[in-house]
Amino acid sequence: MIFILLLLLICKECVKVVECDVVNSGLPDDLSICTVRNKTAQYECIQEKFSNMDWIGELGNEIHLRIREDFYWHPVKRIRRECRAIPKDEREALFAAFNALKQDSSLSPNVYDNFANMHTKRVVYSVHYGPNFPGWHRFFILKFEELLRKVNQNITLCYWQSSLDAIGGSPKKSRMFTDDFMGNGNGTVINGPFANWKTIRKKPLIRHFGNDGDLIYPYQIRNILSKQSHRQIVHSTADRGTNLEAIHNNIHSFIGGQMNNFETSSQDPFFWIHHPFIDSIWELFCMQLKNHSMHPQDDFVIAKNKMHNPYDHMDRFFPLRQIDGYSEYFTKHIYEYEKYPACPECSNSPYLECDVKRNRCRAIPVGKKLRQVENQQKWIETNRLSSPQHNISVLSNNGTMNDWVFVPIKIIYQNAVNRNIRYTNITGCEYQDLCEQTVAIVQSNGITYRGSYKNYIVNDVGIPMWSYAFVGVRNPKLGASQAFISVTDKKGEPCLPYFLSDSGSKYRSFSGSISVTDNDPKIYVNSLGEEELKEFAFDPLATDSVDVRIKVLFRCY
Repeated sequence: MIFILLLLLICKECVKVVECDVVNSGLPDDLSICTVRNKTAQYECIQEKFSNMDWIGELGNEIHLRIREDFYWHPVKRIRRECRAIPKDEREALFAAFNALKQDSSLSPNVYDNFANMHTKRVVYSVHYGPNFPGWHRFFILKFEELLRKVNQNITLCYWQSSLDAIGGSPKKSRMFTDDFMGNGNGTVINGPFANWKTIRKKPLIRHFGNDGDLIYPYQIRNILSKQSHRQIVHSTADRGTNLEAIHNNIHSFIGGQMNNFETSSQDPFFWIHHPFIDSIWELFCMQLKNHSMHPQDDFVIAKNKMHNPYDHMDRFFPLRQIDGYSEYFTKHIYEYEKYPACPECSNSPYLECDVKRNRCRAIPVGKKLRQVENQQKWIETNRLSSPQHNISVLSNNGTMNDWVFVPIKIIYQNAVNRNIRYTNITGCEYQDLCEQTVAIVQSNGITYRGSYKNYIVNDVGIPMWSYAFVGVRNPKLGASQAFISVTDKKGEPCLPYFLSDSGSKYRSFSGSISVTDNDPKIYVNSLGEEELKEFAFDPLATDSVDVRIKVLFRCY
């Protein structure tokens, strides 16, 4: 009786293996000789075995398929402008999107607070007081801008150029602290678009502007731009008077209230228009570096503060590394800054005027009549949301597409921002025009059939995070379909393979050998059409999370 029960249990487990556990965590017998601890040596041994396929039985015609899978995230570049230079309807739409995120309870307690609360605890120390400050905040505000654009795809963050108020009269008379812009600057915020806001800690939004700190002055910007390396402008190696982070801190102190504490500063909407201005100053500095043939990534300061190691992962934004924040990709492809308001037009803003004597624009303070402007700025129509592009093209095919099914996999790119990797030809490339563009090669070799598949992944890894890709294996309806899956990086080294555990919550290391059946639940798609590609849309700014549809994952670089 005990024997029968044991047999039933064993058979039940067999069914589970056949239908669900499609990933074989060990190598099949024919490849077991390659089982070694060193992943690179194991990969090379396996590839050598496949170069001589006499050990594979004659199970039908040989099939070979080569495809190119393109991922592009090059939306029409959005343009960030000074908050007083955008038209009133655009400004109102932007602030309405802030409030929409505040009222959206799809995340606890709401989408705005949930995201803003990333800027707390350990993060405060890993993104302040060191060279990671500008890069991490660049990505942080870009992610927030993406949230806003999901509410309204035609809006973009504006920046508050506080230097215009510093020279435009009393800072406390800045129109930024009025109903038309950010609401009152002293005490509980009771007017303007953010009136009666409560923070994540259920406390009212408070400001005490002008009690401490100061605004940013034009000479401070000029001094920063007079420097030739990040070492001269980042904490703690900056020259006296040109510490970008310290200058940024003054605004937090000037506004006061929640803004005067890094743990709570992102709760105030002022955070999201102050930091783009700091980012714009940094971008001017980076442009100067590039004009002198110096890439910002190559100028990341190695600091004593271990929380600012350039190759550590960014807090909250895995798998980005700290040095990735210095990538030129962001302002090269996603957004740019309109030039600062200049005389005589001063961006055609009624809130700005030209100081003719000094030939510079300044803010018109409260109490002084606004300027009459005939041709005010208009809403930029190209500031629209563009969808990621995901295309597949067949390079060569020995057989028919019906010979194949396609297993979706996930590739995580780590440290791929390195220019020495980005601009070199990938090892193992067969197509000259693809060799520099390709960032990874996905490959399958049949174990129970004669055939191979190669997928050349073209992806702009200037923003290296992750992408979906497909690997072809023989259609299990045609017979046994067991294959060895591999992904190689630019240097020809194997990416590390992982499979999703039965619980669907964690990826575990495995050999790369998979066995695909036609039983449910299927782990493949039958074709690579438009609908399949939409199902696995690539958005590098999306939050990375476990996708139970993806059974196999590779970590590259």
